[in-house]
Amino acid sequence: MKKAPPKPTISQLLWLPLAAGAAVLLALALLLPKPEPPAAPAPTIIMPLPEVPYDSYPLVAHALGPVDGRDYVPCLEGFLENYELGYRVFECDFLLTADGEVVLRHDWASPLQEGIDEENVPTLEEFLSTPILDTYTPLSFRDLLRLMEDYPDIWIITDSKYTDQETVAAQFAAMAETAASMNRDFLLDRMVIQVYSPEMQDTVEAVRHFDHYLLTLYQTEFYGETEILEKYALEAARRDMDGLVMFHFLYDEAWLPLLEELDLRLYVHTVADAQQAQGLLDRGVWGVYADGVDPAAVRRPQGES
Repeated sequence: MKKAPPKPTISQLLWLPLAAGAAVLLALALLLPKPEPPAAPAPTIIMPLPEVPYDSYPLVAHALGPVDGRDYVPCLEGFLENYELGYRVFECDFLLTADGEVVLRHDWASPLQEGIDEENVPTLEEFLSTPILDTYTPLSFRDLLRLMEDYPDIWIITDSKYTDQETVAAQFAAMAETAASMNRDFLLDRMVIQVYSPEMQDTVEAVRHFDHYLLTLYQTEFYGETEILEKYALEAARRDMDGLVMFHFLYDEAWLPLLEELDLRLYVHTVADAQQAQGLLDRGVWGVYADGVDPAAVRRPQGES
């Protein structure tokens, strides 16, 4: 008689379903498509800085420059008009939308876009979908970065409006995040940051380092007093800022020796006449924020560089 096959042990009985399951999993693995390898990180893109430094230009296009003779209408058409005129340094006003995005606009009170005002701050989508004065193209910070890439010889001076530390930090964080999301962080190196107090520089630097700062005095207590000017000049120099900005009618040539000693350059705002702009430059002002002045009609005095 043949011997009956040995009965499976308990351990063998326990392993049978596991082995069967493993076989099924192996078969499925062979049948399923292999997963795609992880995408390679986007290459880091670096563009050289413009060959001409921002402080080589005697004029700055104020508020992105006028469009069709209208001031304080920052838009694509205004940028193109003023670039064609010869401007390469543009001061830009920035505001935050209701959803925390940065856009180019001087204030919300001006009746530039239908349905948008101080009581109805738009989202980014609402802002971009509402033509300025029913005609012109509004710009986001993302749009500005695209323009900076398309026009590699331009510089931007910021006028970010806000002064409280929390909002300043949120605004510059949004700007940095937008540039990073586009893999265009290097474009921020072509920005000159206008600060409204010496301490604002600390808030901005906590978000990102910038090489160039100007201390603008229009939101301080300065109104032509020499002792107050000296205080801010000394602090700007201590912080290695590039210079000061003030109303053109407050300028006094008597301050030049101090500014030159501290290696600070003085910018003034806002001028809409070429002869007046030239007169200020001849008197020692380094740069003029201008509305519609033809750059070809203005020159830096000989001997200054």
